[in-house]
Amino acid sequence: MTHSRFPRSKALALFLGAVLGLGWIVWQHGYGQALGQVAARGQSDLALASDRLVTGLQRFRSAAVLLVDHPDLRALHAGGDRARAEARLLESADLISAHRAFYADSDGRVLASAFGGRRRIWRRGPGTGGP
Repeated sequence: MTHSRFPRSKALALFLGAVLGLGWIVWQHGYGQALGQVAARGQSDLALASDRLVTGLQRFRSAAVLLVDHPDLRALHAGGDRARAEARLLESADLISAHRAFYADSDGRVLASAFGGRRRIWRRGPGTGGP
């Protein structure tokens, strides 16, 4: 039996260390690649969702801008025909696929609603001059 300068246990430890080191490097690279792909997918999904949200909000904003000066709705401030205004709101809600539509005055009182109900939708807080 010959004795080598490098014992078998040290060679085995060195070999296992090299395998573990190489495995760790491969795992880190794969993990980094996977995280990069997940991050890119997440950013893409977020961009699409925000675009859909902005498009929907712009649609509702456009409807509000068009309806605010409508004669049927403006007449409500002077005691106009509520049924006619509610019919206009219902028609507009159907066109823009809105779940609810209402017309309120600056104090938050609902003057007309596409789905009935006459209630206050918001209240002014303390220090704003409202109730």
